[in-house]
Amino acid sequence: MQNFKKFKRGKLKWYNIANSELLTNIYPLKDVQTTQNTITPLYITYNPTTRGAYNYNGRYDTIPDKSTTWNGVMKYLNTTSNDLVNENINFIEFSMRLTNLTLPDWKISN
Repeated sequence: MQNFKKFKRGKLKWYNIANSELLTNIYPLKDVQTTQNTITPLYITYNPTTRGAYNYNGRYDTIPDKSTTWNGVMKYLNTTSNDLVNENINFIEFSMRLTNLTLPDWKISN
């Protein structure tokens, strides 16, 4: 099963542009100090029709249903504790802007 998933990995690109966005543009009602008003967003582009990195499936183009392809991102939490509550980390926030998406094709799976 593990190898099967590896062969269905689509193309994922991610990058940062340092201090490229104002925090008040993302959260207009949030009060922030002017010296702390910039944020470095993480840009992610996923292309399910193109074979991804570490996918050595030479027959990727023969997958009939590209909506079954996948990819993922992991982020290291800079903490020495195994207990996020003791580190006073109450939540991890993700804000997403989805572009070029047709809602009937969007699926969320575990």
